Amino acid sequence: MVCDYAGAFLLTGSVSRSFAPGGRTPRGLRRLILLLSALTLGVAPPAVAQPSVSVGLDYWSDYFWRGFSFYGDADSARGVFFPWTSCSWKDLSFSVVGELPQSMLGGNPNATEEAWAGVDFILGYSTSLFDDRLLLGSRIAYFLYPNSPDENPDGARNDFIDLGLSLQLDTLPLKPKLEYSHYLRVDDRDGQQTALEDIYLRFSVRHDFEPLEHLMLTTSGSIAYFWYPSSEYWNSPAVGGNGDDYRGVSDIVGSIRATTDLWSRFTPYASLNVAFVPDQDFYRVWGKDQRVHLWVTVGISYQWSL
Repeated sequence: MVCDYAGAFLLTGSVSRSFAPGGRTPRGLRRLILLLSALTLGVAPPAVAQPSVSVGLDYWSDYFWRGFSFYGDADSARGVFFPWTSCSWKDLSFSVVGELPQSMLGGNPNATEEAWAGVDFILGYSTSLFDDRLLLGSRIAYFLYPNSPDENPDGARNDFIDLGLSLQLDTLPLKPKLEYSHYLRVDDRDGQQTALEDIYLRFSVRHDFEPLEHLMLTTSGSIAYFWYPSSEYWNSPAVGGNGDDYRGVSDIVGSIRATTDLWSRFTPYASLNVAFVPDQDFYRVWGKDQRVHLWVTVGISYQWSL
């Protein structure tokens, strides 16, 4: 899984070739990487910037991920902690994000939580174009799940690479943003699982306002389409599924987030989130209808300059 802590990210073809199954990158994937690299690397970064470091801890009461509650159903949601650190310099950033299910602290994780507890390594690049009218971001991330070979019956790894690109029109009202995410699974389970085709597209808007000094409120909304071919493996009739991969409008989400800078360098924040899941492929992922999800997130960060 991935959380958007680092903003936008740098793409390089050599990393993706190293982790693609068999060590080779398909022609179509090479073209995608070259295109994204050209878009990001062709823009000159600002001449002056001071390096900074941030650390933080986030908690989600329900790990809602792209259409469903990942660690349980909406009636018995299970929380997750995300400890993280990020270093930024000019338009580059590097983040390390941990994923620790709440149940593991209590000693009673389920099989999904055991297999998907992990660490995310995220390299990013972002910049602005046309007098700050257009914000461009890209990323490459590697998601490591060290317990997965022991927890999966076939010994497969859950690790994957995520290539991302985002475009935001920052001068328009509501700051419309389009995000593209392409998943590359490291393990194709001996050719039984689609490894290179998962795609997630999201369109979002947001509005920031400051009702009180030192208090920022952000309201946001998004709609996403998830083409999820690799789900066909674990949705097969052999494991009780219907044999189809998931694809469709996976989530429509609304959020309100409060952030305060009342304490120097410390930034507490919290959000209330609601999601509507219109497509049956996603709202029946745990075998029962779960069209509406409600969860809260809380966190705190600390930042300093080098």
